[in-house]
Amino acid sequence: MPSCIDHYSKLIMKNLRSLSTALALSGATTSFAAIVSADFATYANGNLAGQNSWAQYNTSTTNPIQVVGGKVTWAGIADTVVNDQDAFLPFASVIEQPADGTTLVYLALQLAVSSAAISPDSPSFFAALNANNTSVTSNNFQNARLVAINNGGTFDFGARVNGQTGYPFAYGNEGLEFGTTYNLVARISLVFGNSNDLIELFVADAAQPFTFDNVYATAAFLSGTVTDPTYGALVLSQFANATTTQSGVSINKLLVTKELSEVQSFVGSAIPEPSTYSALLGGLALCLGAVRRRRRA
Repeated sequence: MPSCIDHYSKLIMKNLRSLSTALALSGATTSFAAIVSADFATYANGNLAGQNSWAQYNTSTTNPIQVVGGKVTWAGIADTVVNDQDAFLPFASVIEQPADGTTLVYLALQLAVSSAAISPDSPSFFAALNANNTSVTSNNFQNARLVAINNGGTFDFGARVNGQTGYPFAYGNEGLEFGTTYNLVARISLVFGNSNDLIELFVADAAQPFTFDNVYATAAFLSGTVTDPTYGALVLSQFANATTTQSGVSINKLLVTKELSEVQSFVGSAIPEPSTYSALLGGLALCLGAVRRRRRA
């Protein structure tokens, strides 16, 4: 019976923390000092490249990434091999590896996935962070790669630190729903030394409270020789080839920052309904009553 009391007490405390966070965020005046951010509800319909510092990346000009109805969207492809236009948003300066300790960088997106690669095809990343902050492609590798993989009716997000084999993709295993809007946050740890960076993914339905309590997937070093990455620009990609398939995505907004408070403002926090507290307090009262009756007996 004490476990029943513990259960309801923990649920009440969790909801109180959510309420506290939500009230703090809703009452604050948000002053973003993001590395880069974009709310596509404020963009004009049409090509993304050319708006608000976005530019074409790589040489392909086919099927430019579009802003449609306040979202950046592309349909993805199935069996057709087409390498379509990519777009990038440069940082003011490149984020280098730390001289000591750990530097945290957050990459957050609010998005829905409409299609994804099915094995044996490999998924192509829909978002990544370029090594440099220019459009020069030579030695400008795509790091912190985010992908989606089709599980057969559902999908999961995945990530890898960079494109070298020593840093393989890691995937979640929750069976997410196509067409549902999710908040996806990649917490990127740049750690002093080599072969020790990692990416932790967190995901939640955008209509539900977001927490960092449970890591959805962790991408880390596996083996071999690698060079840990730098970060200089955000890239949205429609790359594809004979074995690599685009995902179909629709992105509402995105953010790259070093500040956790900005991520919290980005994902928001739902305020628990009064009925939630009533139900939890009622359950706790029943548990306490049962304990009292047992003691009297």
